[in-house]
Amino acid sequence: MKNLFKVLPFFLFVVLFSTLFQIGSVSAEYEYYTVSHVNDQTKLKIFHSSLESESWEYDSICLLDSNGYETGYCIYDFELGSIKLNGESTYNKYIELTMPYLESGFGEVNGYIYLETKDEDIFVAYDIPNYLYYDNERFILIPGSPTTIYGYDLDSGSDLYFDGDKIDSIITGSSLTFTVPYDSNGGDSELFLNHEKSNTLLLYSSPIIYNDPDQIAQWYFYYSNILKAHDSYYSPEKEVVVAIIDSGIDLNHNDLKDSIWINEHEIVGNGIDDDDNGYIDDIYGWTYRFEDQGHIITPSTYHGTAVSGIIAATTNNGEGIVGIAKDTKLMSLDIVNSNGDVDENYVVEAIYYAADNGADIINLSLGGAAYNTFSELYDEAIEYAYKKDVLIVASAGNGNSNEIGGIGIDLDYLPSSPICNDGDGDFVLGVAALGEDPFLSTFSNYGSDCIDLSVQGEWVYTTTWDSLGSYGYLDGTSFSAPIVSGVAAMIIGQYPDLENWQVQYLLEETGIDLDEYNPNYAGAIGVLVDAYEALKMAEEMNYPDRPDILETVDEDSTTESDGGSMENDLEIPFNDVVSSHDNADAIVYLYEQGVISGYDDGSFQPDKTVNRAELLKILVEGQGVTPDADTYKDCFPDVAADWYAKYVCYAYEEGWVSGYPDGTFLPAQTVNKVEALKMLVNSQELEVSSGTENPFDDVTVEDWFEPYVTKAKELGILEETGSTFSPSGEMARAGISENLYRLLTY
Repeated sequence: MKNLFKVLPFFLFVVLFSTLFQIGSVSAEYEYYTVSHVNDQTKLKIFHSSLESESWEYDSICLLDSNGYETGYCIYDFELGSIKLNGESTYNKYIELTMPYLESGFGEVNGYIYLETKDEDIFVAYDIPNYLYYDNERFILIPGSPTTIYGYDLDSGSDLYFDGDKIDSIITGSSLTFTVPYDSNGGDSELFLNHEKSNTLLLYSSPIIYNDPDQIAQWYFYYSNILKAHDSYYSPEKEVVVAIIDSGIDLNHNDLKDSIWINEHEIVGNGIDDDDNGYIDDIYGWTYRFEDQGHIITPSTYHGTAVSGIIAATTNNGEGIVGIAKDTKLMSLDIVNSNGDVDENYVVEAIYYAADNGADIINLSLGGAAYNTFSELYDEAIEYAYKKDVLIVASAGNGNSNEIGGIGIDLDYLPSSPICNDGDGDFVLGVAALGEDPFLSTFSNYGSDCIDLSVQGEWVYTTTWDSLGSYGYLDGTSFSAPIVSGVAAMIIGQYPDLENWQVQYLLEETGIDLDEYNPNYAGAIGVLVDAYEALKMAEEMNYPDRPDILETVDEDSTTESDGGSMENDLEIPFNDVVSSHDNADAIVYLYEQGVISGYDDGSFQPDKTVNRAELLKILVEGQGVTPDADTYKDCFPDVAADWYAKYVCYAYEEGWVSGYPDGTFLPAQTVNKVEALKMLVNSQELEVSSGTENPFDDVTVEDWFEPYVTKAKELGILEETGSTFSPSGEMARAGISENLYRLLTY
């Protein structure tokens, strides 16, 4: 049978249509059809902008099936007509065909009308309203549960057949209600009414029955063969922990409260770090968000709750939906504030927490426009987790917009984090989104370097929170990633001896090829996950050699940051500094040396600009000096016996600083970067001299501060590694801590 789409230059997909000749607004470039059924006849009118040319000659019109193959039904003698559109007289052409309803060619539910002309080939997609149809393609039939479908001019005396067996039905007007038999085998099923007009309706019935009422809406279970896997192979042997690094989880949600991970080594509310992991009272995980650091509280947005339900909503509890993976617990790591903002440092810290506290899988559904950049900050944390046998699953991202509706980005050209921080392509499972059919969603990012798998990411029904209610349909790659995490949790629970790299290999090798459906993205969206095949092949799979990079990770291992060596269990004395902060080592070191301290509320405020008095306190104490308050005072009119007087006056007598022309010191005035460097270099009694080359593009040898910047650069105490320094930029508490730390440990 000939496939005309393979040989013809183009075809058109988008169809604006109305039934029963209800013609709507039509633009200059249009294609659509109208169809009606009258007295066992089908009347079809085809409108197309190309038909406006009166000079063209038309050879034939044929019907093709939904795959573009000829059905054998063609007409060679027909009339062109014209019609008024939008009340205006035009010469727009249409073709009108009338034929028996069951005429060869219209046995197809949908397909294409192929009009062959002397000049071009025209295609118009059609979808003939069948005798039987259903108005929502995104549902699953549940044996024992009533289901309603619809039809045109239904005959109440007709018998209904399900997979060849007659079943009871109630036909009223245009609707038909039936119940799938309990002894149904499940899977793809055929529904047929013994009526001359009846088409065969293809449906999917669940092979396994749960009492969760919204199972019918979880159509993504069908496309990834999850229900078939549940019914055939799935019987978990171990509890799996999935870390949800997101916006927090609604711990009181009826479908999630029994699936929350509990840190059994921590005692609730005693204010003590019982398990000595650096976190006090981390019972369900941790909240890293800016304004509420600490133990789990109310989620910041619905997002993390939605991700969680897909993976591990409680099954057979008579509530809502079915979770993909049974016996799976959700570790809540909240890194999103109420405005939807995320600090990369908190994501990194959460990855370390998950890896060190028993997570088997980390789900990173981070994919808005804010993540369309690449940061090496994630590299070490992701590699660390991978080496600790944690499977990391990350969403592809939703194109160039924070809202669904953006256009997908090619990650091979514009890589983003954390999905593309996958080392040699092994550390992260990248997940793209598909629509109702196996076609890439328009909003989904793609790319052969970062994407490994694809699953549905449109109309994903799951748990929600706050203004969205308890459940809802959502779109986005954020809701594709947890489908993969859920299937991975099934595999790990069923086969606990498999390592993370084996689970990844299994998912990729047993997936369904998508290239033939997505030729424009061939090799760029991975394969469609098949849970049934993955579980079936888990023990039989011929796995490759273990990756060389995987080696035993010692409990006392360290990671390297820009500021030096940082132990993963680094105890931070301040509530607003995490161990992955760029300046954490410096801050902790200076605190332990008694050089710096925090505020009464337990914070350090690392980004706060330091003033002249505060800076001198840090520099003086960095020398190990404690000036006598009675000796060092009254050195400036605005520096009398205040708390900072002993530091300012000591620095003044040592020649580190001088006042302003009017004799004042202005202790509360903030300090810019070059003023801070001058005081720092002077405090160490370092010799400086003008250089012969500009140390930075914005620092020249003519600038008064150039010798200090050059000296600091030579000593390697600057954080700036690029071509600019921004000399007038304000000096923050964390920045001067890093400079002093590097100088003292130089």
